[in-house]
Amino acid sequence: MEYKLREMFSPDESSTSFCTPDDVKQWLDSTGISYVTSEDETNVNVTECFKEGSEEGMMLLDFLTQTPDASCDPEMRATALEYIRRNSSVVDGKILFKSVTEVIVASKICA
Repeated sequence: MEYKLREMFSPDESSTSFCTPDDVKQWLDSTGISYVTSEDETNVNVTECFKEGSEEGMMLLDFLTQTPDASCDPEMRATALEYIRRNSSVVDGKILFKSVTEVIVASKICA
């Protein structure tokens, strides 16, 4: 699914608009730059994204995909919602999307 999202939201492989933490770490490893990572997990209420015609849901989907008007493109919307649905749980009638943010801090060697 990640590759389908990458293809859809960043068709030009040289683009950095859809870059995963693994991409960044792989590049840092290949250049010999040291780094440390930290992860933060949150649950985002995405219930509105699944309500047809919800302006709040459309804005949230665009924000989550970091793509303007992704919610207006039927194929992009369906793909993003499928990904969100697979990574969500339902709690008290709310759809909660598990979002993991990884922070990467690279070290610069000063000579």
